[in-house]
Amino acid sequence: MQEFKLLRAILPEMELDAPKEEILEELEKVASWYNLLYLEPKPAPWKLYLLGMTRKMDSPKVVTACDRFSLSGRERREFLQLKAFIYQATPELMAWNAEGGRLSRLHAILAHMPVESLLFLMARSRTENVRKHISLFLTRLRHVKLDVTGKDLIALGIPTGPQYTAILNRLMAAKLDEEAPTRQEQLALARRLAMGVEEKA
Repeated sequence: MQEFKLLRAILPEMELDAPKEEILEELEKVASWYNLLYLEPKPAPWKLYLLGMTRKMDSPKVVTACDRFSLSGRERREFLQLKAFIYQATPELMAWNAEGGRLSRLHAILAHMPVESLLFLMARSRTENVRKHISLFLTRLRHVKLDVTGKDLIALGIPTGPQYTAILNRLMAAKLDEEAPTRQEQLALARRLAMGVEEKA
C-alpha cells in the first residue's frame, strides 16, 4: 500500500479508492483475456493502469498527472489521445447500443482506436451487450477484409477519388452487416453504387 500513498503524494486525486480499485481489477481481467488469446498489438500495461487511475479526472489534472509521472512528450501525446478516443466513443457506443445498431456502425466507432482505449471501454462498460461486441470487434471484426480490391473498382470503370473511397467504405459496411458477404455480391453492389442505383436497406 506504500506505493499508493506515494501516488497520493504525487497528486491527491491519485489516491486508490473503491471505484479506482474496481476499474483496475476489471482492466486486469480484460487485459489477461486479451493476452491469453495472443492477440496483437499488445497493450502497454502502464497506459491501462494510468487510464484507470485518471478515469474521472478533468483534462487539466490528467495533464498534471502526466507531468508528475515525467512522461516523455511522445508518451504524453499518446496517453492524452487514448483519453480523447474514450471520451468521443463513449456516447457513440451508448447510442449504438440503444438503437440496436449494426456491426458496420460499431466498426466505424472502434476501428481507429488504440487497443488500450478498447480494453478500457470494455472494462468500464456495465452493459453486457457493449462488452460482448467490443470483444467481437477485437477478435473478429477488426480483421475483416473485403473480397474485392481497388483494382476491381477500376476494372468497373470507377476512377480513384471521393466516389471510389465512398464505394469501398459502403462495401465494407455491407460485408460487416451480411448484406454482401461474398465477392460476387460486393461486385454487384459496387456496380449499382457506381451507377448511383443502390437498393434501400
